[in-house]
Amino acid sequence: MTRWQDTFSKEVIAACDPTRDEALENMLIGKVMLKEHSRFQEWQSKGDKVLYTLSKQTWIELGLPEKGIVTLRRLIEAIKLSRPVSNE
Repeated sequence: MTRWQDTFSKEVIAACDPTRDEALENMLIGKVMLKEHSRFQEWQSKGDKVLYTLSKQTWIELGLPEKGIVTLRRLIEAIKLSRPVSNE
């Protein structure tokens, strides 16, 4: 399990993002594409980590089920889907 207070690198967030494949195709880590990086599998596997200590308010705001397991991947999806996309 991972504590909610833990921080995750942009590489981990991008590798775990279930809503968009854009980072997989375009994000460079040094001179290497994210999906081709030697640590990609490691970063992607962190998406299956179970998170806990989310406040009830966070569960409600993100539309997560009050009971159940929330992984990093599911949390990223909920956050992205809860925020309107800006074209500015």
